[in-house]
Amino acid sequence: MTRNEDSGHPLGNKLLERAMVRMAAVAVIDVESGRIEALAGALSPCTRQEYDGPGRSKSCDKRLPYVPRYRPDALLNTAVFFDAMPGSVIKPIMAEAFLTDPEVGARWLAAERAAMRTPGTPSLDSMRGQLMRSNSARFLDRMFCADTSFAHCTRPWRVQAMAAGFGWNDGCVSPREDCGKRDLLFGRAVDAGAESGRVTPLATIVPYGRLLSEPLGGKMEAPFHLRPAVVLDPAKVRSCADEKWEKCGGGVVVDVVAEGWGQGHARASALGVAGMMASLAAAANGQSELREPHLVAGLRGVAGEGSTTLESAVSRFGLAEAQPSRLSHDAAEVILSGLSYGHRAGTSRLACEQVFDAKTCKDMDWIAGKTGTPTFPNDDRSLDELWRLCGKGAARSKSEIAACGPLRPYKWYVAAYRTDRNDPRWTKVIGVLTERNWIKDTGRIHGAGDHGPNPAAEIAMQIAGRNAGYIAGDSR
Repeated sequence: MTRNEDSGHPLGNKLLERAMVRMAAVAVIDVESGRIEALAGALSPCTRQEYDGPGRSKSCDKRLPYVPRYRPDALLNTAVFFDAMPGSVIKPIMAEAFLTDPEVGARWLAAERAAMRTPGTPSLDSMRGQLMRSNSARFLDRMFCADTSFAHCTRPWRVQAMAAGFGWNDGCVSPREDCGKRDLLFGRAVDAGAESGRVTPLATIVPYGRLLSEPLGGKMEAPFHLRPAVVLDPAKVRSCADEKWEKCGGGVVVDVVAEGWGQGHARASALGVAGMMASLAAAANGQSELREPHLVAGLRGVAGEGSTTLESAVSRFGLAEAQPSRLSHDAAEVILSGLSYGHRAGTSRLACEQVFDAKTCKDMDWIAGKTGTPTFPNDDRSLDELWRLCGKGAARSKSEIAACGPLRPYKWYVAAYRTDRNDPRWTKVIGVLTERNWIKDTGRIHGAGDHGPNPAAEIAMQIAGRNAGYIAGDSR
């Protein structure tokens, strides 16, 4: 990979450790079969030393807003064992819920499909345009029923239910430790075939995705379950909308609004985000059935004397059955159409132009992707400021304490793409999560905000471009 800002120098030349990111996680899935084709995770050397003990090298920058602690679990493959707030990559879930809403869905869907027949960039007021530009405020307007003055609104709970149609929120109906997780090996839900709440044997349970859930009793160490559907106070919701949603307050309302940003208690892994996109791409392709992402297609045993137990085990531990798609074909086409403009005139345009040239990005129609940038309180603070504030325990205000908390500067990108130029179907999906690095000279975070450089999108476009034959080189 190369970046324009490196000006011919090695990649990440201006960043700490000369590393473009501190952490990267990549998942690739075949849409038709659900087969997981790649799971990759990497940490920069100093990031790895934050977790593996006994301490960081003296060559590593000591100015961190948090105290490194021994965490061997963080050394596992980050594509499947690491989850983070998904940010705006939840917008396809929200859009599917909006376009299938019993009150307004048919009207909104018809308007979007009619606009698709007119060439050109989607309008700012359309859902496709809001997806392209990641307009969170307008998505929250839709989620909380601005069209009905925020009264009698049940759309947040439709979003919660729609998440299940994308494979998220498994095991969350009752409070459970594995809420939002799935089996990596066979693509099963955590409670599929289980008795008395036990997970089926021969499973590797990994983080996948949860949305609009909460810990029991509000205690973070407690099991999570789905947030109960409640009637939200229209006056409180309206006051949040008047503040452009960014200064929302008011108990349950602010918690639900945070989930609408893809923050709060929402979490997803690179695999879970890729699986979400695979469900959407399958629906757009017209698949009536869907296999969840899986590594193992089945097990075979040798029959013989006394093999009853083995044969029973083989039959029990096979691949999960394909399930009917719960997504709308027409809505999925609209959503992917909007996402296909992200690299042309939306939030992934700058990343695209680091990988391809501007004209190529403007004409590309073989990839449809979505960026995501969860809020990071230190985008405007340098490492020197954080060292003075956090390293000496000087944090006092709520914002200062948040600045010294565990939140990391993540960026997401998820996309469906075509690998056969003669086939209009979406054939692969990719999900990438990165932890941004710090600029060596200024101590500022690289790529602040949702519109700066997005290394997750650059990584994904490099991989997809090679996989689809648009960039020369080996895609393996």
